[in-house]
Amino acid sequence: MTGGEIYNYKLDHYLKARFTRVDNIFWPNRPHRNALEFILNSLSQNVFNISLLKRFGDIDGNVVILEDGSQSADLFLFNLLVRVIRVAMGKRIRIVSITHHLYAPLEENTLKKTLMAVEECLFANSLDGVIIPSEFTKSLVDRMLKRHVDMLIAHPGLNMSGLDEKKECVDGSKVNLLFVGYIIQRKGVDTLVRALDILVKSRSMETLILHIVGDTERDKDFFKSVKEYCEKAGIEDHIVFHGRVSESVLRNLYKNADLFVFPSLWEGFGIVLAEAMSYGLPIVTTNAGAIPYLVKDGRNGFLVPPQDPEELARSIEMLVASPELMADFGEANRKVAAEFSWEKSFEKIEVFLEGFIDNK
Repeated sequence: MTGGEIYNYKLDHYLKARFTRVDNIFWPNRPHRNALEFILNSLSQNVFNISLLKRFGDIDGNVVILEDGSQSADLFLFNLLVRVIRVAMGKRIRIVSITHHLYAPLEENTLKKTLMAVEECLFANSLDGVIIPSEFTKSLVDRMLKRHVDMLIAHPGLNMSGLDEKKECVDGSKVNLLFVGYIIQRKGVDTLVRALDILVKSRSMETLILHIVGDTERDKDFFKSVKEYCEKAGIEDHIVFHGRVSESVLRNLYKNADLFVFPSLWEGFGIVLAEAMSYGLPIVTTNAGAIPYLVKDGRNGFLVPPQDPEELARSIEMLVASPELMADFGEANRKVAAEFSWEKSFEKIEVFLEGFIDNK
């Protein structure tokens, strides 16, 4: 699951133990290859969403509709009608979104980018409240709002914590780099293998082994292109594609790693960064999205521009050449990771939601 999906899953279980009733409604997201498909999908999705209004006839009491804004920005028309119905029928219904990140900034096509930005803006302004996992995403949502919307920052916790685990004694003849995430373009895996190519060939760093962990099925064509590049570059012996792994295997990979590398093009938070921090790993990542809120350049890791294999290679080389700096970054990261807790964040969310139920 993505970081946002894990967040929603854990929050769902937390809320079910504390509120009278929690219902889940799911529907598949339709892919859109161009602007026309984006418009048609949005309109058809809104028609489907409007059919949910019939559920409000049985509502007796206070209700909060909690929406995943990262996946369902096309709920804006549904939300508008809810606001009309609650006034007309005197229903105490409030609409709150969990917005993990925005999609418009990621879109390269100008028309689609504009359409997505408009949809996300309409959605944000249709809400009564927003739950956001990072200060960075809050700043983006703030810019879109034309009216007052209550906002809460509730960071993710650690899906896998190494705070109480000891680092494995690894083979000193190899330097293990670790990447964890979907094998998709947004995660920058193509930039990562190009950086490895530079390090092995131009910097003669023959001891490097890159471990790439993550689902390869989300974008099969992209994964194929990455594999083909590695084969043509002749660096297959320096890369291990693990695919999806069990929790126990992933724990061992974290414990055996020397350096965590995450060249993502965009993150709404970056849960895997927090996980790597808990294992005391130094980090090389990008200055994209919410990442600089977690990783401070020169203090607990190095930040490089996205899609820049030369800078990524240079930063990896600098860290590998300085065991003392790697140790300092790793220790600093453990302190940062210790601040993240699902329980603390969900308690904040519970109070936030109760405020809509009790006082508004």
